Amino acid sequence: MKKTKIFAFLSLLLFFLTPLSVQAAESIEINEFTDTNTSTLNHTITPRALITATNIYKWSEADKFRVRADIVTNDGTGKIIDIKNIHLDMYTGEAQEISLSGGEIWEGGSYATVTITYRYNGNIYTDIVKYYPYGN
Repeated sequence: MKKTKIFAFLSLLLFFLTPLSVQAAESIEINEFTDTNTSTLNHTITPRALITATNIYKWSEADKFRVRADIVTNDGTGKIIDIKNIHLDMYTGEAQEISLSGGEIWEGGSYATVTITYRYNGNIYTDIVKYYPYGN
């Protein structure tokens, strides 16, 4: 019984203290001296929280394919750091031999793309789906 009370007390203490440490996080500026100690380099460390938007459905630019993916965004920078679980959800028309790329991140995480390659009437075509941070 005593162990249960101690465990409950510690759990509640941890629960109430966790939001305080998260709220206290803010950008920290660090100054580093170069080898000559005459100038400084400024770096800003931003707290990192990863936000995963799951099952984000987007239509391709040609409106022929709908792709589902999960987008992982660094909340401190607002940039995409990963695109995963990419699946073809549906498509219109009579496309054959459809394949999806693994997803590519562009411009330092400003957006990500999935390239769709398909065959139609004997010709090979490509289409693109764009994802933005937080799944927008």
